[in-house]
Parts: sequence; structure tokens; C-alpha cells
Amino acid sequence: LKGLLIVFIYVWATIFSIILINGAISLAQTNESEKQPTYEESQKRILESQLRLKEEIAKVKAAGELQEKNKREGSPSFVKQQIELLQKINLTYDQQLFELQRSLDLEQTIIQLKEELSAIARNVTPLNPPYSFLLLDEQKEKLVLLEDKRKSVAEAVKSSEDFYQATKEKSKAKEQALRRIKEELEAEKKSVKTSRAYLIAELSKRLLAEEVNLQKISLANVKFEQVINQYKRELVQENISFLESRITFTKKELRDQILKLEKDILALTGVLEKAKTNEEFASSRWLNAKEELIGKTLSQNEADKAEKEVVNLKSWNDTYRLEVEFLGENIENLNKTKKIWEYRYALF
Repeated sequence: LKGLLIVFIYVWATIFSIILINGAISLAQTNESEKQPTYEESQKRILESQLRLKEEIAKVKAAGELQEKNKREGSPSFVKQQIELLQKINLTYDQQLFELQRSLDLEQTIIQLKEELSAIARNVTPLNPPYSFLLLDEQKEKLVLLEDKRKSVAEAVKSSEDFYQATKEKSKAKEQALRRIKEELEAEKKSVKTSRAYLIAELSKRLLAEEVNLQKISLANVKFEQVINQYKRELVQENISFLESRITFTKKELRDQILKLEKDILALTGVLEKAKTNEEFASSRWLNAKEELIGKTLSQNEADKAEKEVVNLKSWNDTYRLEVEFLGENIENLNKTKKIWEYRYALF
């Protein structure tokens, strides 16, 4: 019994230790997630970095002006390279601030959509009665558009991930190149601080590092857009489910749809009549020009001009003919749509 008791105590102590270790790991992970910078902290970091960068640009410009004044050879091109890279870094900071603001806006949109979905779960719908047949159609059209967008957003996420990884790889390669330059300079017992090759490589590395930060924020934003699309689809699907058992389709709604279609048909009929008149006129001009070209004896130059005129008139006639066909098809489709609405009403 004593032996069993010792074994029991040992096992219990082991389990308790595992629980404590797991708890410590979970706490560490929680603390790690809590260390993620807030919008304000990220914005502050970027603005402070940008301020220091502008001071650096001013110093480089001043040094360049002094070198130019002393007429040192090769200085202007080196200073120009430095300023160009520093300005690119500054532009990257501006882009980071823009993407950071987008992050904030997208997160607010996600919070709002979550609240709307939560409201529907509590049987609170944002849709107000009457629940018409047209409202259901509108929601279904929204869903189609959101489904289409889902594919494009998924492609954007993949593209953004690839770009982010590629930029990280470029940054690593640049860092390795910088390390090689430093090692070569140290082997030759040359100053790293005064080496132009090293300074330019260091600025290039800084630029790529900030581009990595930019791509990281951009990738997060694209993923936010993917979440937003998902929540919007869920919201519209919930609305459709809600409406399908409650919709109404009145005779007045049918009449309104038919009246709207008839107005469109009447307007297009007027345009069609005008297009037919233009087609007849263009056809007459084209046929007359063809007959004149056949019946006349012309010089080569005159014949070339006349043939060009015939070709132009033919194009003009074809344009009006296509317009007549297009308008006729539109009117036919509208008449079919009228019939469809009448069938829908009868089925409902």
C-alpha cells in the first residue's frame, strides 16, 4: 500500500506539473498576442520613423550641398542615390499609414457585420416590412455579386501572399549582400562607415525591410476583405431565408413593373424609329455613291477618292443597321420580360 501511495503521489505530481507548464505556455501565448501593436502604436512608430527619416534627408542634402560647394568629384551622384532611396523609404511610410487606416476601417466594418449577424440570430432583422417580391430579388442579386467577388478576393489573397513572400526573400538576399560587403571591407581593413557601396546597400536593405512591413499590412487588409465578403454573404443568405417565407407579391407591384417596362419600350421605340430613318438615309447615300462610281470615267486619283467615299458611306450605313438590330432586340427582350413578370405573378 505504501508503495502504491508513493506511485500515486508521483503520478499526481507529474500531471500537476504538466498542467502548470501548459498553463504557463498558454499564458505566454496570450501575452504574446497581447503584444500585438494597436493602431495608435503602429501609427506612432511610423510617424516617428518618418520624422527621423526627414531629418536624415535634410542632413544628406546639406552634406551634398557642402561637397558640391567644395567641388569634390563624384559626390553629387552618390548624394543623389542616397536621397532617392531615402525618399522611396518615405513614400513607403506614407503607404503604410494609408494601409493602416484601411485596416482600422475594415476592422470596424467586420465589427458592424458581426453585430448584424448577431441581431439576426436573436430574430432581429434589418429588413423592414412589407417584404416584397422585389426585395427578395434584390437580395438574390446581391448574393450573386458577392459570390463573384469571393473568387476575386481569394485570388487577391493568394497574389498578396506570394508578393509578401517574394519581398521577404528579396529582403533576406539584400541583408546577406550587405553582410558580404561588410565582411569584405573588414578583411581589407577599410572603414564600413565611409564606404559608399556599403551605405547604398544599407539604404536598399532598409527600403526592402519597410516594403516587407507594407506588404504585411496589405496582406492583412486583403484577408480582412475576405472575411467581410464572407460575413456579407452570410448576412444576405440569412435575409433571403427570412424573406422567402414572408414575401408578398401584390397586383400593384406587378402593374408597377409592367408600367416601367412599357415606358422603357416606348422610349426605345422612339430611338428605333430615328435609327431606321438614319439607316434609310445612309443606305440611299451609299447606293447612290456606288452607282456614280460605276457610271463615271475618272482619273486614278479621283477613283481612289470616290472609292474611299463609298467605303465610308458603307461603314456609316452598317453602323445604323447594327443600331436598328440592337434596339429591336432590346425591345423584344423587354416584351419577353413583361411576360416573365406576368408568369411570376401567376406562379406566386
